[in-house]
Parts: sequence; C-alpha cells; structure tokens
Amino acid sequence: MTDPERPLTEVEVDELVRKCKDVCLNEYPNPDRVGCPSDEAIERLAHEDQDLLRNDELISHVASCSPCFRKHVACREQMRSRNRLKIAALSTAAVLLLVFAVLTVRNLSMAPGQTGISKGGVPPQVPESRAQTESQPRAQPDRATPASKPDQWVVATLDLRDLSGSRGEGETRPRTRDLARERLNLRVLLPVGSPPGPYEITVQDLDGDFSRSVTTDARVNAGETSAQAKVDLTEAPSGPLRFGVRRPGADWAWIDVRVR
Repeated sequence: MTDPERPLTEVEVDELVRKCKDVCLNEYPNPDRVGCPSDEAIERLAHEDQDLLRNDELISHVASCSPCFRKHVACREQMRSRNRLKIAALSTAAVLLLVFAVLTVRNLSMAPGQTGISKGGVPPQVPESRAQTESQPRAQPDRATPASKPDQWVVATLDLRDLSGSRGEGETRPRTRDLARERLNLRVLLPVGSPPGPYEITVQDLDGDFSRSVTTDARVNAGETSAQAKVDLTEAPSGPLRFGVRRPGADWAWIDVRVR
C-alpha cells in the first residue's frame, strides 16, 4: 500500500499534471460555449496579463471549460514558438557578426605587400588548372526544404479500422503510427462499424503542452467510415504523441503516433 505521507516522486508529479491537463482538455465539453470569455481575454491570460491573473472567476472558467482550456494551451504554444524563433534569429545574427569580425581582423593583419599584384603592376600568373577551377561556379550546399509550401496541405491517410474504442485491461496495445511533420490534409479511416456524423480529433503530447484539435463530419462510403481533417503538425515536439478520436460526449479511442 502506498504511504500517504510519502512525498511524490518527480515521475508521479509529472503523471499527475498530465492527467489533470487531460481532464481539462477533454472532460468539460461546453458545445454552447455558455459563459465563455472572449478569445482576446484568453490570449491575454495566456500571455500572463497581471490584471487577468488576479481574476479568479476567469481562471476558474478556463480550467473547467475544455474549449477555453484548449484555446489557452494553443495560445501558450504559439507564444513559445515565437520565442524560439526570436532566439534563433538572435543566434544567427551573433554568428554573422563573429564571421565579419574574423574576416576584418584577418584583412587588417595581412602584410602590406600581399595585395595580389606583383612588382611592375603585372598580375601574378595563375596555373591553368587552378584558373579553370576558379572560373567554374561553385556548387551550392544542399539545403533542407520543406515538402510543402506554407499555403499547401499534404494529403495523408491514417488507418484506425483495427481499433474498437478505448483499450480495456488485457487488450493488445495498437502499434505506433507515423505522421509527417507537415500541414496535413488527413483522411482518417475510423474503426469498423463507426457511424457517420460529427467527430472530435486531437493530437497532443503527453504533457498537454502541444495540442491540435478539430471537429469534422464522418461519412460512410462502400462500408468504410472516414473523416477528413486538416491538422498542422509543423511545430509538433519530438517524442511520443497521442492521436485521439471520438464522437462528442463519448470515450476517446487513443493510439500512439510519431511525427517525423
């Protein structure tokens, strides 16, 4: 039996935080958005506006309304992404300044006679092989380019037909699926026997810091139930993620996914 006075380990604290976030993200549906604040208020709260941080009523609502909590989490993720871009830009500027300083010092340290012109004003002869090599254009280094442009969506399919809803005790854990780190126009093949109608789809990390959720309609064609959803995974973190699907108000069906 667990000692109630024993302090929680770091792993247990992380698991408790993850479960609390999962409850806030999914277990308080508010389809009619009753009592919801404006998107501007949620964004200001995500940016730690001091006036709103003292608003107990607003904080209590966001913590007990899944749509508002998902909006708050998304705003926090966007803020962190912008901060990462700022840090990357500052790092690039620092490298360029360092390179400029090295080149300047090297040029200033050259001997006065090293100008590339021999006595008498005649340029030094360059070996023919070297001249031919220098006259050829230099090959540009390979650069990684995204598979899709910012305004394009990559078509992909995720097959969940072997799922039967949330796993129970003793059920085999579904294999991990791979998804591309792209803006995906995703066709989801739902578990066999799934009815048509509205479905909720979400992709999130285990800590709840990253979450992408959409609502879509599923249709039945030739005995297969499928749903089309646009999910942006370009900023998905490394490590294990979860993909969930359910009808509104029903239990989630979860699988593990990797973003490559």
